[in-house]
Amino acid sequence: MYDVSVIMYVKDSQKYLEESLNSIIHQSLESMEIIFLYEKSCDASLNVLKAFSKKYPNMQIKEVDTFSTKEILESIKMADGEYLLFVDSFNIIKEDILRKFHNKIKEDQSDVLLFGLNDSVEDKVIKRIFQLVGNNAFAPSKIREYLLDTQQTLYNKIFRKSYLVKELDLYDMFVQTPDNISILSLLNSQKISLMDESLYETDNPSKIVVDDRSFAEYVDSQNIFLNLLNKGEYSDYRINGINRKFSDIIDLYGEVPVRYKKASYDTLRNYCLNYLKQKENNLELFTDTNRKSFEQIIISESVEEYELLKKVNEEKKSVNFMRRYEKIISVEHKKIKNFNDNLRNSRSWKLTGIFRLRNKL
Repeated sequence: MYDVSVIMYVKDSQKYLEESLNSIIHQSLESMEIIFLYEKSCDASLNVLKAFSKKYPNMQIKEVDTFSTKEILESIKMADGEYLLFVDSFNIIKEDILRKFHNKIKEDQSDVLLFGLNDSVEDKVIKRIFQLVGNNAFAPSKIREYLLDTQQTLYNKIFRKSYLVKELDLYDMFVQTPDNISILSLLNSQKISLMDESLYETDNPSKIVVDDRSFAEYVDSQNIFLNLLNKGEYSDYRINGINRKFSDIIDLYGEVPVRYKKASYDTLRNYCLNYLKQKENNLELFTDTNRKSFEQIIISESVEEYELLKKVNEEKKSVNFMRRYEKIISVEHKKIKNFNDNLRNSRSWKLTGIFRLRNKL
């Protein structure tokens, strides 16, 4: 058995792939294997994988149709590591980081180790949690207000394989989307470890395109999770969960290319209309920003109208910000004028007037 099984999804990654693989191979943690989930690519990614796997016997390639729940489950079954780490194929892993992560989760005997991916805004949540718990392992209830603010992805966690396999057996296949697996593994764990250190040196953009089909699948997965939050065991996370999931849907819609926008808008609007019809839709729990987005989607009847409403709202925000800016500037100008007036009326100013006059001459 290996200490860690590294599972890497690869698609159109040739530009960064070799460097990414070298950063894993040269880790000081020696007892590990790498499982590649390769999806048909437009570049020579497969050739790179084949070259590496010939050289290193601890690598194996599994060709897949997509990075789906089914493929994730099969890769977990293939894995022979005590712990599992999912990594992307377009970023460089920090030197010696895998040994640190492995030692931490093993020492704490935790189910999951949570860490940052890079120095992004969301990873600042990790720092806030670290201020709360320090180096101590903790139960999920300890960070209830922050837990759903962490990045809901498989890529920012190391899992104890025996725990994750047992966890996956508890839920229906429809629940087991990658994002839901990620968050449920935290919610249901007995003990979580934390490292206030990010995995990657780089923050290279993925080439993966969000099309209308993948957007629809994502919306479905988020809706499934929201339904889970209505269960008693997760009710404490309902407010944060509702707002986080809805804002994630809106954010992903923003990444959809123009050619897929209309179909994705239809998915988004149908989702909101159905949500509105629910007996307990919890709209009163929405943040102001989410409520505004929800209203814009419901009011609009086409993707063009929705985009226009968003633009008008942004322009309104811009006008409000400019008014606020002008008000601040006006107040500051007034302060400066008052200061100068007081200075010129002061006794010291009058007494030193002769010297200023001499300097002018």
